[in-house]
Amino acid sequence: MRTTSPSNPACVALSGGRDSVATALHASERWRLEAAVTVVHEFLDEVCLENARRCAERLGLRHEVVRVRLREWFRRALRRGLPICTKCARTVLTAACLRAKQLGLLTVLTGHELRGKYGRRVTHPYPPGVTMVRYPALRRWTWEDVRRIVSECGWFDEDYTCPIRPYGVHRFIERVGYNPLTGRACSLMVERVASPRECLEYLVETETPRWDAGEVEERLGLELSRVFRGGVPEGPRDEGDVVRDLTYRLLMYLESALRSYVHGTLNRVERTERLAQLHAVLSEYSEIDDRVDDLGYDVLPRLAVERDEEAARRLLEDVRSLMRELLREYGREIPGTRV
Repeated sequence: MRTTSPSNPACVALSGGRDSVATALHASERWRLEAAVTVVHEFLDEVCLENARRCAERLGLRHEVVRVRLREWFRRALRRGLPICTKCARTVLTAACLRAKQLGLLTVLTGHELRGKYGRRVTHPYPPGVTMVRYPALRRWTWEDVRRIVSECGWFDEDYTCPIRPYGVHRFIERVGYNPLTGRACSLMVERVASPRECLEYLVETETPRWDAGEVEERLGLELSRVFRGGVPEGPRDEGDVVRDLTYRLLMYLESALRSYVHGTLNRVERTERLAQLHAVLSEYSEIDDRVDDLGYDVLPRLAVERDEEAARRLLEDVRSLMRELLREYGREIPGTRV
């Protein structure tokens, strides 16, 4: 049976945030939705849970609440400076898919905005026997599309946040040097899901604690002052540092595309799509960081439709030179850098 057919019974992973609520509302008229699964852990904002409850009730969906324990993982992650969001998201999604499988629903719609990391798929086996559908990516929604859908709901409350994420982001920055969500922000820009300005604001938001540190400490059973060598964060870093992170990660995308172009490993369709995307993003992004204007990226539309290895190599060297300049600004060794 083809599990991704809208005519087959499906479940929605409903966190109660904007993306999952928009997914449920839109898909309810197009897919055979039978249930919604909300995964709850110790730091889930109650506003999110109430949004999920209201949404399921209004759509007449069976609402399953699954509880997982992440407190000990959060404690270890903060101590070690590990990326908290990745582990949390995987745990929550796995729990939702397993519960859907128990209900006999083998298709799970999620609120993921981006297509898969490998290839261009929007459907993925996750876990075995269940097909996950990245619904906003399937519909090619932008953030504006999502906002429009939920804005029509008088009952939807946007006043929710993640209490632990900003502290996890700051601890990762303290240990590694950059915001771990910068890669996601760049993907959102390149896929045209959000504008460069929106992505910059998103990164600033991820570094902005909105919950009192004392309450977070009480829930964690961990003194944050013992975790942060430079002091418990009270707000985001200077915007210049956030911009530098975003610029460097965007240049990594451009450097990778140009390398593939020079080596001839991009097929015609990939070359046309990727270089056109990067040109559009860089044109907007230059308003945030004018250093990218000096790269001469205006050659990208021509490279997208014809071969000019010499021009690509010149641009590639300019990109690498700017990346090296940015790395010097960090004043430290940054893991995963290539130049």
